[in-house]
Amino acid sequence: MTIFRGDLLGPDAVGDAFICEPVSHLVTRRRLRALGAGFTSDHVGADGTEFIASRDPWFRPVFTATGPDGALWVIDMCRRTIEHPQYMPPGLAETLDLRAGDRAGRVWRIERQGLRARPWAAPTTATRAAAILADPNGWRRSTAQRMLVEGRFPDAESAVRKLLAASPSEIATVHAIWTLRGLGKI
Repeated sequence: MTIFRGDLLGPDAVGDAFICEPVSHLVTRRRLRALGAGFTSDHVGADGTEFIASRDPWFRPVFTATGPDGALWVIDMCRRTIEHPQYMPPGLAETLDLRAGDRAGRVWRIERQGLRARPWAAPTTATRAAAILADPNGWRRSTAQRMLVEGRFPDAESAVRKLLAASPSEIATVHAIWTLRGLGKI
């Protein structure tokens, strides 16, 4: 499961959960909502339709992630059989090639039609890395934060404090505070 943090499925998908169901050949989408001290979720899609549902018996989605480009990436292990032989009826395992597809696999990149990926280059300065803390793509924000905390830029604290003082957005403020904590500067 992943909580989508990108920008290429449109703003209505940000914060939605995408869950792989490899046995059922599908990826489902759920919208989270607060419920007391916890959360619950509702199915997103008309009439119970799934986000992705395939008739391809080899489609076995096992992992989703927000990519550097802001799209949803789905990892498909592309196997004929995924059930363990121990859980099959007696004699069935001997009739199947349980290793079929073990050298296959696919990565699906999903974006909303009409939205374009923005180019990405790793930041080369602390100022640029700090600015990325306000990017709409969560993968980019987390990567910039990690680079700042790892000590790649000697002036990281100064750049992050400047961003924090300018307070461009709530999400940038949260990332800036956590970056300062990671630097041991709070």
